[in-house]
Amino acid sequence: MNSKTFFKILIFFSIIALSYIFYKSEIIHEGLRVSYYLTYYFLIIAFLTFFVLVYNLKKKIRDYSLIVFFSIVISIYLYEGFAVYKMEKNVDLTSQKSKVNIYKKLKKKNPNIRVVMDPAQHLRNPNLNFIPLSGISNIETINCKESSFFSVFKSDRFGFNNPDRIWNNDFIENIVVGDSFSLGSCVNRPNDITSVLNELSTESSLTIGYNSNGPLLALASLKEYLFKDTTNVLWLYFEGNDLEDLEAELGNPILIKYLNDKNFTQNLKTQQKKIDKFLNNIFINEFQENLNKITNIANRNKSRKNRFKRFVNFIKLYETRQLLFHSFPLNHLKKVLLRAKNLSNEKGAKFYFVYLPSYERYKYGKDINKYESVLRMVNQLDIEIIDIHKEIFSKIENPLSLFPYSKNGHYNENGYRQTALVIHNLINN
Repeated sequence: MNSKTFFKILIFFSIIALSYIFYKSEIIHEGLRVSYYLTYYFLIIAFLTFFVLVYNLKKKIRDYSLIVFFSIVISIYLYEGFAVYKMEKNVDLTSQKSKVNIYKKLKKKNPNIRVVMDPAQHLRNPNLNFIPLSGISNIETINCKESSFFSVFKSDRFGFNNPDRIWNNDFIENIVVGDSFSLGSCVNRPNDITSVLNELSTESSLTIGYNSNGPLLALASLKEYLFKDTTNVLWLYFEGNDLEDLEAELGNPILIKYLNDKNFTQNLKTQQKKIDKFLNNIFINEFQENLNKITNIANRNKSRKNRFKRFVNFIKLYETRQLLFHSFPLNHLKKVLLRAKNLSNEKGAKFYFVYLPSYERYKYGKDINKYESVLRMVNQLDIEIIDIHKEIFSKIENPLSLFPYSKNGHYNENGYRQTALVIHNLINN
């Protein structure tokens, strides 16, 4: 096969790739993520132009161009293979095994106990016609372990980590919204942020946050569960992954409605029985039936479905694209925060943006995920900022001491408590 034929094939596949990107952007995502796909449009058109130009050049130039092109492609796939290998090698089965073991142990005392199920996991199911934003209601829920114990909480009537009685209050002083830091992951009451706020005030603080929530899930939770009479909305923003989570959330057709339609709601407060039934079915079908598989990576690797998915991701250079073309959607974050602020203000609540720093900032001494850009953007929206990096971590000699065993994870009990104290002091000054 001569080089001209190769370039014909490359031109053909470039056109196919361009059509696929158009299909994803305009059909699947209805034009709502054009900015995300612009990079791919540009790259494919650039390659297509290059292939067409080289195709019409002399044979020697075509041959050398082909060698260079395939050398680059092979190098990229070698990196992709290394990245996938590294990711597989670093899969932490210890915590999964521990969660299975603690579940089996606690189930003997409480047959109804459940394991936490993140709302973000539902975003991967294209067949769902609704997205639950919480867990199963009124049930003991196993969460996570980063210290010497597993955190377990009794969920409230809506599946969040609160004492249920607080929902009976006539007013709420603080609504806490965000991801696992809002849920109080890997510590138990009364050491999570919301519990400490309840200690410091009138026991009228609620969290509507959940594990793995990005900003769009947080906005959805706020629209569904914001209390009718609330003084403060505390938006916990975690620099470690909130922007990445937002990018994934923007692709969900239900979640995007919370951003684009001011009046959209799923009326989840009235559908808790439906949510409980749905989540219990997931738990029974996907967790209990796979207890042994969770502890056995070999079995997981033998799964035909998982093998095919990993192969497709490899062909699509998933890990390489995350490294090279990952876009941090600040414009979308700005729109989400503006929606959240306006919604809070309409309910008579003051909106605060609480910036939570990550372990990597102090372990590796680097600024991550556009700290200055995010805070500058929040300032432009006239939103009051509570910068936990500046207020706590930057003032102590060993910031890692506020993480469990000074290792990567959520904050330890002291870290959570100090964060809550700073929030309480600043919003009450």
